[in-house]
Amino acid sequence: MLNNRVVHENSLLVFAKYPRPGKVKTRLTPPLSFEEGADLYSAFLCDSLEVYRRQKDCFESVLYLSDIHDADFAIDLLEHEDVITGSSTLDLRSQQGDVLGERLVNAFRSAFEGGSKRVCVIGTDHPSLPIGYVGKAFETLEKNDVVIGPAEDGGYYLIGMSTLHPELFVDMPWSQKNLYEELVQVIDEAGLSLHVLPSWYDVDDEDSLRKLMSSVGLRKIAPRTAQVIDRLESIVGDEKDEP
Repeated sequence: MLNNRVVHENSLLVFAKYPRPGKVKTRLTPPLSFEEGADLYSAFLCDSLEVYRRQKDCFESVLYLSDIHDADFAIDLLEHEDVITGSSTLDLRSQQGDVLGERLVNAFRSAFEGGSKRVCVIGTDHPSLPIGYVGKAFETLEKNDVVIGPAEDGGYYLIGMSTLHPELFVDMPWSQKNLYEELVQVIDEAGLSLHVLPSWYDVDDEDSLRKLMSSVGLRKIAPRTAQVIDRLESIVGDEKDEP
């Protein structure tokens, strides 16, 4: 169910994979099985995209899959989980490029060329992220060149721009603990104005999963994620606080 896109000044590009067992949440398998890792990622994806899509007055959401051949599977999943229902539509596209930097640049370029004035890219590894952080990102881009949401692991959970700056994605230490620091240095050297959002955490390993499990109010914020976590408590071996 694809969308005849209506141009919005603010575009949120959601980078994701189809939750195929053995291809997602690999740092959590073990202790989780491949199937459990896929179930967890599926919940992250559905909960996150549902929250993003509710903010349609603030920004449009575009789902960028790593492999367009998974598009039909993704649509089936999102329909089954009622993320897209009835007459609702989804703008779904394919990430283009051999490496992450190229994929990010191409996605940003497509959004700007399509008429968007402020563009942010975000993932789905942080289902408890306060949605206000995303709204703040677009607000700050009215006065700043770049906005970053730093992740606690040294990367970032969100990056946004008011115009395209491809140099921010060239030869970066992807998946390394110094990614955020390197990016800030590149931004400074380019003379660009920057706004930094509050930090948050990606759920990629046991420690961050336990942190998510202890989140107060998770069942309201990310109900599918909370449901999956209920089944995983005995495996991860930690208790979570009830809302």
